[in-house]
Amino acid sequence: MGRHFLHLAKISPDEIASALDFRSVFETILGRDIPDAKDNGWSRRLLHCPFHSDRNPSFGVNVETGRYKCFSACGGGDIFDFYRKMTGASFSEAKLALARMAGLEVGAPLSPKQRIEMAARVQRQECQREALSRFHQWQVEYSSLCGEVALGVRRRFLEGFKSMEEAEAESYLFHALSLAEYHLEILCSGDDLAKAELYWEVTKNGKRGARFGDGS
Repeated sequence: MGRHFLHLAKISPDEIASALDFRSVFETILGRDIPDAKDNGWSRRLLHCPFHSDRNPSFGVNVETGRYKCFSACGGGDIFDFYRKMTGASFSEAKLALARMAGLEVGAPLSPKQRIEMAARVQRQECQREALSRFHQWQVEYSSLCGEVALGVRRRFLEGFKSMEEAEAESYLFHALSLAEYHLEILCSGDDLAKAELYWEVTKNGKRGARFGDGS
């Protein structure tokens, strides 16, 4: 006797949502653990938003209702909105995928072409998430480096120079301080495009950071 598949059009989104383990769905799609939840279901700690580059975590999920929210710039929605935004799927595709994640046998099995397209889409999303994760890590490390350079130069200035020759020999410190403070300003208050351009500039040719002066 053949397997019986439920008709996707006859299953409501609410029925699918009620069968989902939202924590498992979020962790599977995001590829990371979800922090413990508060009594109202929202995660106790915010995560870095997967939809934009944020220096400070701004993304929360509710493991009880399946809703998500970016408190910075990307808004929020339900579990279907989340799946569609993460994968680029249509509503029907999201409904089918989430129904299967809920353990429901819905619709006919995917065709080889559909499986290839879905695998390619998932791979693209995974590459984007990995790139975003690397960018976040670089942003933290480079902000720390700029701060250390700026602090070190200011301390050197406070010590003073014993002669004009010594001041001229360390004139590169003025450039180092200016560059570090400029880059810190971009990292702290610049828009995504400015941060992306800075990332490209200081990491091109395999470099991890800008040259602030002699010995950097």
